Amino acid sequence: GPGSSKSEMCQKVLQDYPNWTQISLGKLLRYFANIEDDGEGLNSRIKSSVSAGDFVNRDVVLDIVYAEMKKTKYTEADGIVIDGFPREMSQLIDFENKYQIHPPMILIDCSKLVLHKGQIDNSVSAFRRRLELFRER
Repeated sequence: GPGSSKSEMCQKVLQDYPNWTQISLGKLLRYFANIEDDGEGLNSRIKSSVSAGDFVNRDVVLDIVYAEMKKTKYTEADGIVIDGFPREMSQLIDFENKYQIHPPMILIDCSKLVLHKGQIDNSVSAFRRRLELFRER
């Protein structure tokens, strides 16, 4: 769920798999939310969604994940752990259909809440919205 330090948990898991690497969707979305717009307003839309605790548009998320996976450090790895994705089963189905990739999925229980100060998506209202969406979907 949201605010559970998924990224840190995945880093601990990866200590046992030295040729694997990690993509943190939350870190990527916060990165895009904090850089200047690309002329299409995409980063502003990401920032707006993240700040409000809403899900970022599904197609945008799919494109970001896939673009990140194509980078050399990921293509040369034995495996990739993507934390924070998919957030709902429809994201997984869309990913498999769009990219014809059927990755094995695991669920790591990260149920302990940890809010990180200074992140744009960790206001109380944004967190409540993220938790509400997580439980719904």
